[in-house]
Amino acid sequence: MAVSNEMTDVIAEQVADCIAEREIPAINELLSGAPVPAFSRLFQHMLHSAERVDVITTNYDRLLEVQAARVGIGVDSMFYGHTVGKFDPVRSRQAMLRAENQTGRGRFASMKVIPHVRLSKPHGSLDWFTFNNEHFRSDLTIPGSRRIVAPGGNKYRLGYEVPFDQQREQANRAIDSASALLFVGYGFNDDHLQTHIANRIQQVPSVVLSRTITPNARRYLSTSPSAYGIEGHILDTQHTRVTRGEYEISIDRPIWDLNCLLEEVLGK
Repeated sequence: MAVSNEMTDVIAEQVADCIAEREIPAINELLSGAPVPAFSRLFQHMLHSAERVDVITTNYDRLLEVQAARVGIGVDSMFYGHTVGKFDPVRSRQAMLRAENQTGRGRFASMKVIPHVRLSKPHGSLDWFTFNNEHFRSDLTIPGSRRIVAPGGNKYRLGYEVPFDQQREQANRAIDSASALLFVGYGFNDDHLQTHIANRIQQVPSVVLSRTITPNARRYLSTSPSAYGIEGHILDTQHTRVTRGEYEISIDRPIWDLNCLLEEVLGK
């Protein structure tokens, strides 16, 4: 059932406040913990051989941005600016470029892409606001409506409003052009992304990593001959169940946990 715009704003504010309260200790742990966080290490590894990594999250929190910042990796979020950033996809993209090969008199012959994360958040973010029909990103409490697509009857419609629409379109382009797919804790329940995922997962190597793989995710896995499901063993979280098509093996390491998987793959 659709609700009024006023009620939508109230719901979004309440959801955002609830998540933000739990986000603070998580951010503190990511920034102060001795081990480098899992996604920080994953981004570093992937950017050794690529100038950009496309990351899509349907969560509202800022934990991925924090993990990129922990290791000095830039993020193209479609917002440009610091204390208060404005929705400006062009300038956000340009901020990931660096001038090179100076030819004299302050002129540069070329621009080089700084290795970075291109982040798509089709459901919005806790730090996005709309005020006077303009869209901003800030960690400050600024005036305006929270821009998150909260659960409810308006979820599908809101996904086609600014800035969600451009975030969704970027996410879908990234899926369509991906050479491989990694899903971490994703339940395969988002209508805005599913058609593109359904097509691409059949064409490229894919891994679905989760404590427990959902029935929806399992259906997608069944359509691809090169997709692996990696999940915790039902009776023992220190073991992992790995499936590919009709084949299944058990591993006596909890590699369904991203930290453990990276230790196995990267050796650290």
